[in-house]
Amino acid sequence: MEYHKTPYYFFAIVFTLLVVASCSNNGKDGGMVTSPEKMDEAAGQSIETLLDAAVQNKGKVDDSITLLMTPIVKAFYKESNYAVVWSHKEKWNQLGDSLYHFIETAELQGLFPKDYHFENLQSLKRKLDTDSLKRMDATLWAKADLMLTDGFMHLIKDLKHGRLQNDSLTMRMDSVIADNFYVKNLKKVQEKKQLSSVMQQLEPVHRGYWELKKGIRTFLDSMDRRTYTYVTYPYKDSVDSLRFIKVLQKRLNESGCMEMSSKRPDSATLLSAVKKFQKQKGLAADGKITASLIRNVNVSDAERFKRIAITLDRYKQLPEKMPERYIWVN
Repeated sequence: MEYHKTPYYFFAIVFTLLVVASCSNNGKDGGMVTSPEKMDEAAGQSIETLLDAAVQNKGKVDDSITLLMTPIVKAFYKESNYAVVWSHKEKWNQLGDSLYHFIETAELQGLFPKDYHFENLQSLKRKLDTDSLKRMDATLWAKADLMLTDGFMHLIKDLKHGRLQNDSLTMRMDSVIADNFYVKNLKKVQEKKQLSSVMQQLEPVHRGYWELKKGIRTFLDSMDRRTYTYVTYPYKDSVDSLRFIKVLQKRLNESGCMEMSSKRPDSATLLSAVKKFQKQKGLAADGKITASLIRNVNVSDAERFKRIAITLDRYKQLPEKMPERYIWVN
């Protein structure tokens, strides 16, 4: 009986020694840190190491994280001696929580959370918040800090100038953003301990921008986020016509307007389904398949939101003060 217990105890002791040895590293080169008081220093060392590698590897921190504004992020951390920004002693600070929430709800700004590392941040935050062992890993805190800083830099660029390429006829006098703009605004956030007020100051002053933005929350509350089948129209020939009917049948089924079947629907069934869809969308229910109908079929709420986002970005390309006389084309 004693013979069978020995291997178990032996491996248990070896495992314990390995954990202790790992923790005793105190965060050097991104190891485990035994004391929250030592985490900020250790995470700072990891930030420097990760940034040096990212600079040499086109912004790539690891297989899933790529910084979008590496030179600016590097310049900021170098100036601040690689101090952590968004956490303190294994806990998110107020600014860290605020920025994470801002990215999470970026759609309210007409922006897209995925553009600011949200999926990676969400996964990493969940680990650091719920796993006491992960919370002791300086490298994870360093990666979180880098993504939040990079996300912040990208956010203020998109709030100031939008995500679109500058129009060749833009009347903005500041169409190129200097590197110190990013560092200056992040320092302002740190000094004021305020995120939203600094962000808001970067946005356009135009009334139309704020009126459109004000309606986003209501739109998002009822937004249908499902992905629908795209229907190509017009069709070319009889073979393409059969394919078109099959795809349209699938799309109408997705909207609950007709049953899906392996058989081609007859004219009466298709007419009834199209009318049902038209009523659903507030269109004249004539049952006719036209280019106008297919445009409505293909316009999802996701596409509508993209149009809202593009319109907001157009406002960002306007000068802060419009000329005394101008023509506005809607």
